[in-house]
Amino acid sequence: MTPTPGLNLGLGLQHDGYFGTNLLLQTGFSWGGRQPTTASRTVAKALGNPVQRTMPIWSVSDRRTEAAQNPASGQVYGFQHVVPATAGGDGTITAPYGDINAAVAAAQAGEIVYVRPGSLSSGFTIPAGVQVLSTAVEQPIATQVGTVALPGSGGGIRPQVPGPVVLSNGTRLSGFTIEAGPAQDGVLANDVSGVTLDNNDILTARNGISLNQVGGEVVVRQNRVQTASQNGILLNSGLQTSSADISQNQVASAGENGLLVRAAAGSQIERLTLAQNQVQAAGENGIAVLAETASSIGTVDLVQSEVVTSGENGIILLADTNSAINQITLANATVSSAGTNGVLVLADNGGRVGEVAIEEVAIAQSGANGILVLADRNGQLGAVELNQNQVTQAAENGLAVLGDRGGSVAQATLTGNQVGTVGSNGVLVQVNNGSRLTTAIARRNSVASAVGNGVLLAAQNGSQLTTALVEDAQVTQAGANGVFIQADTGSTLDQATVTNPTVTQAGQNGGLVQADNGSQIQAVDIAGGQVLAAGQNGLLVLANNGSQIQTATIEQAQVGRPGAPSATIASNGILVFADNGSTLSHAWIRANQIQAAGATGIQVLADGQSQLTEAQISNNQLRAVSGGGILVFANGQSQFGQATVAGNTVSQTGREGIQVFADGSGRLTAATIDGNQISQTTGSGIQLFAANLGRIDAVQVSRNQLATINQDGIVAFAETGGRLPTVTLNNNQLTQVGQDGLRTFATNGGTVETAAITNNQTQTVGNTGVFAFADSTSQLSTLTLTNNQIEQSGRHAVELGNQGSNDFCAVVADNTSIATTDLDTNLFATGTGALQVVNLPQLSANNNNSFNQVNNAGATPGTAGLSPCP
Repeated sequence: MTPTPGLNLGLGLQHDGYFGTNLLLQTGFSWGGRQPTTASRTVAKALGNPVQRTMPIWSVSDRRTEAAQNPASGQVYGFQHVVPATAGGDGTITAPYGDINAAVAAAQAGEIVYVRPGSLSSGFTIPAGVQVLSTAVEQPIATQVGTVALPGSGGGIRPQVPGPVVLSNGTRLSGFTIEAGPAQDGVLANDVSGVTLDNNDILTARNGISLNQVGGEVVVRQNRVQTASQNGILLNSGLQTSSADISQNQVASAGENGLLVRAAAGSQIERLTLAQNQVQAAGENGIAVLAETASSIGTVDLVQSEVVTSGENGIILLADTNSAINQITLANATVSSAGTNGVLVLADNGGRVGEVAIEEVAIAQSGANGILVLADRNGQLGAVELNQNQVTQAAENGLAVLGDRGGSVAQATLTGNQVGTVGSNGVLVQVNNGSRLTTAIARRNSVASAVGNGVLLAAQNGSQLTTALVEDAQVTQAGANGVFIQADTGSTLDQATVTNPTVTQAGQNGGLVQADNGSQIQAVDIAGGQVLAAGQNGLLVLANNGSQIQTATIEQAQVGRPGAPSATIASNGILVFADNGSTLSHAWIRANQIQAAGATGIQVLADGQSQLTEAQISNNQLRAVSGGGILVFANGQSQFGQATVAGNTVSQTGREGIQVFADGSGRLTAATIDGNQISQTTGSGIQLFAANLGRIDAVQVSRNQLATINQDGIVAFAETGGRLPTVTLNNNQLTQVGQDGLRTFATNGGTVETAAITNNQTQTVGNTGVFAFADSTSQLSTLTLTNNQIEQSGRHAVELGNQGSNDFCAVVADNTSIATTDLDTNLFATGTGALQVVNLPQLSANNNNSFNQVNNAGATPGTAGLSPCP
């Protein structure tokens, strides 16, 4: 036995009847008291026995003993020993206290009260700087030569405390079972600094652990709270909390919050660590971190934690009322069942949250959102990242990042998340009511089943969103739209991009980008991916109600299910639409594949006094479309500039292969249809139509190949006040056409001013090779019909007629008619206007060298050398 408290340094084998046989390596520990203050106290403490009564049977020859010191303070450790219910005692190892209150009363700062198993008589207060430790768990302490476990620690049996334990500055409580009752806190501290709680069991309490106005360094680890009528673990920080480590704790049942950390009233927590905590059942929030009323929290690390059941949020982190949380990392957490949100991160009332990273969090079931990150009422969020999270079931949105009522979000990036079954949107990123979001990126997220939209990125009600990107989204089932990007009600969006989405089934549109109610989108890009089935359109770009979209590009997308026996896209495959006074400047639809659409394959439409400057529809493949293949439409006093339809392949359509239509005073400046391949149409192959005061200023149809057309091959006509000032049909090839091959006419008050049909080939048409006509109310002024080859017409090679009061002059020259069934030419004029035909006999040079005209009342005879049309 050494008379000085300290460390035995050496190696030996020894046996003691109390401690048993032990192999000692390098260090041993000798019990002692604190530094002496009086002679009698020094003698009492100095005569404490060593940790083992050493009876060494072997030891190294170099053995020494020195005082064990606390390296932090440089002071020698002192101990007060407690064996509950022991009579008398002075706190030494040989004469321990039987009453904990006597021990803590005797303990001085820097000392350790060391308690063996048993039932204490009451709760107690730990004086400042004192540690109260039990032998139940291993108790390592730091010394000048390293960390040493206290002798006898790790026994596993906790002393029982029948009341609350009160902490003071710089105290520690470890290894106790506390039964405070539902009206008292199990462990509490008020207005202190630097506390440590570890390895304690709190059976029943109001708050299992309640730390109020606690600053400095706070450690709460490996504690278990069985039943708390209020909070399982509560930390209200002091004015300055340098760090709080609340980890590896378990809360079985809490009436309010399982674990609550609050910085309030101007207080500060520099670093908060919440790791490996478990909350089984909480009446309110499972784990809550709150910065309130001009307070701040620096860094929050919440990792590897679990909430089984919570009445409200599973996990909530809040910066409220001008408070701030600088950085949040939430990773590897699980929430099995939450009454509202599985995870909620909220910046509210001018609160600010800096960087937010939520990764590998699993939400099994939530009564509201799976994961919600929100900036509200002028709150601010920095860069938000949601990566590799999983939401199995949520009553509202699966994943949501929102800014509302003036809130701002610097950037939102959602990558590789999996959403199961949700009652609203699978993935939602939205700013509303004057809020701002710089960049929204949703990349490689999957949604199994959403009642609302699969993925929705939106700016609404005067909000600003700079960039919205949806990349590689997988939506199996969406009740509304598969992918939806929106600017609504006076909002602005610079760039909307959707790349490579996969939408298996959408109740409305597979993909929708919309500017509505006076909003603006500068550029829309949809590229790649597939939409297999949709209740409305496959892909829709819409400018509505006075809104603007500068450019819209849709390319290399697959719409419709290949090989499906019926339409899997209920309406249009691709629709680009400017409506109700809106503007869409440029639309490019390129290299897409459309199949199994119930209405039109591709439709570009301006309606309701809208403007669409330019549309190019090129190199698309359309097959098995129930309606028309491609439709370009100016309606309702709308203005449409240049429409180009080129290089497309269209087959198996229920109506026209390609249709360009101006109706209801709509105007289209120029329509060019060039180099398309069209086959197996129920309606006409190509149709250009101006009706109801609609107008298409210039029509150019050239180099198209048409085969197996059920009605007319190429038809351009004006009716009901519609106008086609210039029509050019040249270098087209038509085979197996059910009615007329090439047809231009005016009816019901329509006007075709100048038409040129040149260098075309028709073969096997059911009716007339070329037909041109104006009825009694209409006008067809001038027709040039030259260098066409017309073969195997069911009736006439050429049929020209005028029933109106306006003159109709046709130049017919250098055409070839082969194997016409009936007559080469049928001319008729029944109105007061003249039908003048120039060079008509040349039409029949390769047929029967004859010219026939029937029903030609009023028609000018066709003779070579007649003056050209005026």
